[in-house]
Amino acid sequence: MKNWLEQLGNGLKKKEKEASDDVVVEETIRRKPPHRKGSNNDRENVTEATRIARHAQEIPPREQIVFEVVSGSDYGRRFFGITSEIKIGRQLENHIQLSDPKVSRFHSVIYNQDSKLTIEDLQSTNGSRVNGELITGKKELVSGDILKIGETEIRVDITK
Repeated sequence: MKNWLEQLGNGLKKKEKEASDDVVVEETIRRKPPHRKGSNNDRENVTEATRIARHAQEIPPREQIVFEVVSGSDYGRRFFGITSEIKIGRQLENHIQLSDPKVSRFHSVIYNQDSKLTIEDLQSTNGSRVNGELITGKKELVSGDILKIGETEIRVDITK
């Protein structure tokens, strides 16, 4: 089976930027459908996907971690956990950037070590919750857990 970059095909645009101690790669892929008669809009039905990855300590390809926003102002957004540290907050430097005003700039961090996920609140104003329980210190995450960050709820999905 082809990977998602090969499936989308044409128009790969790649840029790199410094982020802490490793490099972030942002890839944007665009694919236009075959030209249709009567269509003079080149941007019509363009498929676009963006993936942001850090080169350091990527997860083995057989495992996939998805964070899906299930309620809040970012409803429907999906984030893929591919680094050993996944930062959550409003600030642009976070891996999961949320627009919720009740989310702190640097709200919490999820650690992925040996396929074990743990979350830690970064002394945020409103705290972080897992399945409704306010966390203090670190808390282990499993597939199906619901994180509440500000007014935003995020479902954790781990497939092996």
